[in-house]
Amino acid sequence: MCKQLGYEVALPAFEGDASQVRKTNQQLLASCDSVFVFYGAGDEAWKRTIDSELKKMAGYRGGKPLTARCIYLAEPRTSDKEDLIDMEEPGLIDGLGGFAEEAVAKSMQAVTAAGAIS
Repeated sequence: MCKQLGYEVALPAFEGDASQVRKTNQQLLASCDSVFVFYGAGDEAWKRTIDSELKKMAGYRGGKPLTARCIYLAEPRTSDKEDLIDMEEPGLIDGLGGFAEEAVAKSMQAVTAAGAIS
């Protein structure tokens, strides 16, 4: 869906030497305009690790702000994901009941309006 809307999609590295994976992902975070986190099978510890990396992201970017940061929740349903919904986490897309195409499209439109792509 993102590519159809004109976005260049870059997936994080998951395999290989740990230091190379970290370096590759830091380079992606330094050069991107927005971040879309898919939170499905990962557990709460995984989510906290991602949150930590996103906080460090400002250092990789030389102060350049992100246009958008979204978190897409997918099955399985967990208490951590329910907490995120209850706390109305900014940029949250609730896909626990199935693919939330309309919410994703709305988020992508907001990114476009903010100037991430032309």
